[in-house]
Amino acid sequence: MLKSIKEKYYQLPYRFRHGYKTIKRTTAFIQKFEYADKSEIEQMQFQHLQQIVNFAWKINGYRELWETANFSPDKLKSIDDIQKIPFVTKELIRDNYKKFSVPKKWNVQYVSTGGSTGIPMGFYEKLENTPIENAFIYDIYKRVHPDFNIDEKSFTLRGRALKNIYESNPKGINLSSYNINESTVKEYTALIDKYKYRYLKAYPSSLYQVAKLMEDNHLIIQHHFEALMLGSEPLFDFQKELIQRVFNAPIAHWYGHSEKAVLAANCKHSDKFHVYPQYGITEVVDKNGNYVKEGEVGEIIGTSFWNFATPFVRYKTMDYAELGASKCTECGRNYQLLNRIEGRDQDFVIDVKGNKITLTALIFAQHFICFGRIKQMQIKQTEKGKISVLVVPTKDYNEKDSEELLTKIKKAATGGLSVEIKVVESIEPSTNGKVRFLDQKLDVGELY
Repeated sequence: MLKSIKEKYYQLPYRFRHGYKTIKRTTAFIQKFEYADKSEIEQMQFQHLQQIVNFAWKINGYRELWETANFSPDKLKSIDDIQKIPFVTKELIRDNYKKFSVPKKWNVQYVSTGGSTGIPMGFYEKLENTPIENAFIYDIYKRVHPDFNIDEKSFTLRGRALKNIYESNPKGINLSSYNINESTVKEYTALIDKYKYRYLKAYPSSLYQVAKLMEDNHLIIQHHFEALMLGSEPLFDFQKELIQRVFNAPIAHWYGHSEKAVLAANCKHSDKFHVYPQYGITEVVDKNGNYVKEGEVGEIIGTSFWNFATPFVRYKTMDYAELGASKCTECGRNYQLLNRIEGRDQDFVIDVKGNKITLTALIFAQHFICFGRIKQMQIKQTEKGKISVLVVPTKDYNEKDSEELLTKIKKAATGGLSVEIKVVESIEPSTNGKVRFLDQKLDVGELY
């Protein structure tokens, strides 16, 4: 009975569902500042910063931390004064989340993250944070396809495990991101051509697997997607190249995280990440907490404007990015750009001397001929100076391909890594359906 009521509820148009007014209000706010000049954006951000800081001051954890650092809200005279506020870390929030939160109320929910950085954590957020987040995600979709309709059904290749390889629901069709193989991909292509939904939402790693199997097995869909919505994971150049070759559709790709302190996405004209100033304040800092310059890499620091349950003020995300220009000259938005997301704190390989090597330097800055003969690949590290490269091969993969991987990776690591190539039948996804390119078991620690 309850399941039936829930299904009927989700069949209702969004305008009749809880949270629609919040989506509409948030969308209007996003659009108001979408093409605003810098001074208007900074004024808006400062007002929201004051609001969240005044709120956090009433919470014991923040008040104690700030008093120790000799900071109080009255010292916030301009947006630049955010630098006077001490950072908070994942460990601090994780170990003291109740101390850094308001008491749980009826309109607050508990949220937990799987710990992609190696630090699982939980916190509170208001129920309205979900429709607020949805408004921003829908705005990302509209950047690449202005005709996007939130009531429209779509294909989804991401998320939890399904009982079958696909399931229908009021939002469209969920395709399982587990056990992707030649047989299931044949069924996926048949479903796509049968239902012809305009959009496909996916984890980049899952869609890459599907695209690879389609290309290798000469599977072609007649249907043309109007947009591919890719998020929750990095989108590497080799993945994007294949996905675009197979599907030939515009891609919306975004960077964000469960804590909802930072959100950035590409525009229609540029692959660089445009940071939403309406979402919060994003900083990129070096190991000493100083702002990096354009072209330099640092840690992403996020201050969310929207979480009035467990606020995130100057939150160290443990994610790293290369700072870009302060405006996109292609689309005209006065949004801070991130040239690329360098990786999360666990997205670095440690060589024998303890040096940290980025995946870009190790893999993505090189051209591997063998990538065309690999279905799936993952790097594992459990010991300093040693990595295993797991390869799910196509039928054309051979020993020379393993030699190419071995030689080029070791050369990029300048002799600091012992590399083992393992050819396997499959790579198991995590419980949320993602396959991390690097399965890093070491405690990488601070980077810059």
